[in-house]
Amino acid sequence: MVATAQGLIAVALLMWATMARFGAPQPVPPPLSAGRGRLLENMAKLIEAGGHQQMMVRRYVQETVRDVASQLHAPRGPAGEALLAWLRRVGTARGVEIDCAALMQRADKLASARRRDPSSSLVRLARDAQRWKGSILDGRSKHPRNH
Repeated sequence: MVATAQGLIAVALLMWATMARFGAPQPVPPPLSAGRGRLLENMAKLIEAGGHQQMMVRRYVQETVRDVASQLHAPRGPAGEALLAWLRRVGTARGVEIDCAALMQRADKLASARRRDPSSSLVRLARDAQRWKGSILDGRSKHPRNH
């Protein structure tokens, strides 16, 4: 009796699994698009989901300053304020309008803020850092160096 019931249940499950589905088919997800823009968009979404945008932008500004100092062959000794002062002098000599020390202060201020700032101010800071890097490395000519 138990074996007969189990057999009937197995046949019923087999029939249920092989039946055609009801309703419209689910739409196929769009294919993953390739390219730099899509990659950057996905990275931005991941950073936003992580909730540490302020620290990420601060770190980005710090690494940008460090990279510029390395590319300009900054003296090895100075660090912190002394390095920023050296970069400020180089920027002034090259006609750079953005002050790297001000960028660092903005980054530190955003990172230490208790409340989350709108992403527009974080994006603006990252763009300013990138613009400063381009200005100080490319100089007055505004022609990018070949890397």
